[in-house]
Amino acid sequence: MTTYLNPSADEVYDWLRAGLCVWCGTNCDYDNCKLRHCDSCTANWLGDTPVGLNDGRPVTEECPDCLADKILIDQIELEVRSDLYVAGHDEEGQPYTAESYKILATFKNGERLVFEKHYPGCEAERFEDEGFSGTYFKDVREQALAAAERQMTQFEKDGAIYRSMWSEHEPMYGTPAYEMRVAEMTPEERAQ
Repeated sequence: MTTYLNPSADEVYDWLRAGLCVWCGTNCDYDNCKLRHCDSCTANWLGDTPVGLNDGRPVTEECPDCLADKILIDQIELEVRSDLYVAGHDEEGQPYTAESYKILATFKNGERLVFEKHYPGCEAERFEDEGFSGTYFKDVREQALAAAERQMTQFEKDGAIYRSMWSEHEPMYGTPAYEMRVAEMTPEERAQ
C-alpha cells in the first residue's frame, strides 16, 4: 500500500516544531528519508526503502500508480487520424460537418487506444451584420493537424504514454483483438 503525502502548511510547521523531517513528517534524519516525488502526477509518496534527499529535495521517482499506468512507446505504434464531427449548425439549421484529428496508439495484437484530446479542424464564429446573424466556420485543419503531430512527437520523445489519459478505441480489423471483440458480442450487436 503506497502512502501519498499532501500536507498542509500547518502540518509542515508542526513537523518542523516537533523536530521531524519537513518532507515526510517522520524522524528520518533526512539521510534516510523515504519520500519520493513523482513528476508524472506530481504526487509525493513514501517508498519502502530510504533513499535520502537529493540536495535537500525529495528524490524524483515515478509512483506505483503511474508505473502501473505507463505504456512504453516500443509496445505501441502511434499515428494521427482524422475523423468527422458536427462543428455547429448554419443559418438554416443544417449541421456543418468538419474534420478533427486524434492520436491513436495501436498495440501489436490490434488493441487500440485514443488520446483524450481531439484537435478540431474548424472554429465556429458567430457574426452579426446589418440585422443578419449567423455562424462562420473557419478552416483550421492545418493548425489542428500540426498540433496533433507535435503532441504525438512529444509522446515519442517522452518514451511512454499513460493509459489514464487514453480511452479504449475500436480494435484494428482482422487482428486478434478484433476477433476477441467480435467473439464477445451478442448476436444483436454483430447484426449492426
